[in-house]
Amino acid sequence: PVMKVETSGTGASVTYRCGHPVTIAGDGSTHRPMIADFDLPARLDHVTVPKLAEEAYLRATITNTSDYVFLPGPASVFHDDEYVSATELKLTARNEEIKLQLGVDSRVKVKRELVTRDTSKTFLIGNSRKIELGYRIEVQNLTGRVASVMVEDQVPHSRHEEIKVKPGTLTPKPAMTASG
Repeated sequence: PVMKVETSGTGASVTYRCGHPVTIAGDGSTHRPMIADFDLPARLDHVTVPKLAEEAYLRATITNTSDYVFLPGPASVFHDDEYVSATELKLTARNEEIKLQLGVDSRVKVKRELVTRDTSKTFLIGNSRKIELGYRIEVQNLTGRVASVMVEDQVPHSRHEEIKVKPGTLTPKPAMTASG
């Protein structure tokens, strides 16, 4: 059921008036009446940083197409009638896009393992050492549908001019990187 709420205000101030009676106990306890209940289409994807945690986090990208400004604070997220998670909203204007983290999705499995560790020394030009590290990141989709998964990893950067870092071959090629 869609609840009728009247809004009024100017500038940054908005007043919400519930269009139905709300009973609030007089015992001093906190009570949060529902202001509005509406459906918003969401674009779902997953984010993983397997170096830090071998888990995939479900994320929803939503455009606030409602008639209301989202106020900052806790919110409950439902998919159909099923509770999905609690999240924290930021102040979101009408027609503004917001990304909501919905927690770990156990149906997307992530594994990161060291597969190459090679150290060699060269004595021709000074005393230099080459260290090669190779990682394999595997993503398994058990959702039963196509899933978009953004895998974030890092390439080390040297702070010393005599130490050179060269990225190896990335297979498959990344769709995008943080540095371009």
